[in-house]
Amino acid sequence: MKSWNEIRRGGDDGVLKTLEERYVQNSCTDMRRCTMVRQIVRRIFQISAMLAIAVGLGGCCLHQTSHAEKTYCVIDLTSKSNDGKYPMTWLDDIPKGGWSLEHKTRKLVLRRIPPGRFKFLGKYDVEITRPFYIGVFEFTCAQYELLTGKSVESIVGMRLTEDQPLWDMQWDEVCGKDADLVLREKSPMGVDGFSIPKENSLLGMLTKKTGSRFSLPTEAQWEYACRAGVDTAFNIGNAGRDDWETMRLCGCSRFDPNLRVKNFRPITHVGTYRPNRWGLYDMHGNLEEMCLDEFSNEEGLSAVLGRGAADPCFNGGPNPEVRGWYVTKGGSLHSNPSECTTTSREARIQEWSDWFVGFRVVMEACD
Repeated sequence: MKSWNEIRRGGDDGVLKTLEERYVQNSCTDMRRCTMVRQIVRRIFQISAMLAIAVGLGGCCLHQTSHAEKTYCVIDLTSKSNDGKYPMTWLDDIPKGGWSLEHKTRKLVLRRIPPGRFKFLGKYDVEITRPFYIGVFEFTCAQYELLTGKSVESIVGMRLTEDQPLWDMQWDEVCGKDADLVLREKSPMGVDGFSIPKENSLLGMLTKKTGSRFSLPTEAQWEYACRAGVDTAFNIGNAGRDDWETMRLCGCSRFDPNLRVKNFRPITHVGTYRPNRWGLYDMHGNLEEMCLDEFSNEEGLSAVLGRGAADPCFNGGPNPEVRGWYVTKGGSLHSNPSECTTTSREARIQEWSDWFVGFRVVMEACD
């Protein structure tokens, strides 16, 4: 007799028949009643097998199926639906009047990113094979407090405004220490670019309270979303010169070459500057943004990506000497201009927190 895992994978009719026969023989003696029970039991086992298969492919598919092509997902962090999850609203376009303060604080807005190909780091052929949703804004202080029930002051030691991006968190606090990667079809990296966050991590809580799988973006996902189809240094066009004045003229995020570390207020409110072509804000400057990948040096990148790759993610190698270091992208408000481009990258220690590092989340989408 086959195992339940085999039923999940195949929904085998013979297995279902064996199970229902065993159940019916132990449950009824009257022939007519037995026939009715047999039909009911058979239907139960068929539905159970289908649900098990769906869950095995990703919980998000159970409630995203009818919304697979919607451009935006808006999650209400202030209420719960009948199943105890945060309710989701699906939109084809930005609301009339644009995104309000509520969308940046009481709700979580995600934008669907289509699959495609691009030049990763400006030189490697990389394909993103599956769509995904990514935060329109960096994750904010108000969103953290609603999700966790904790005050931001407990992290940063001071009160920030509700629509400022959250900073000073460790990678381990966001994902959970030693977060597991999900293995699927073997790409050159052997992973699908989504992690299983630990339940007590920020992403773990978000996954549990929505029923959808959340993660940090891989470095490739982040850069692909940042570029939004352009191949220039900045996602709203090529600045042309590597100086502060040109960066300010770009108007795509916050830069301050005279910043003093003791002054935190220059960190801009999310959504203040121009978005890219996919409507994503603040991806150059403001805060460096965490990625899922462990940091890999140029030699390691070239060895894996030299002939192209699909959905690359560098967790677990190929550079053991930098194990425990993760990638940040986009630069911060006190970075040099060259450190804020689409291809710029930094290495940060997973167990450390920095006041100039934040993050935005990604949610798995059903194809």
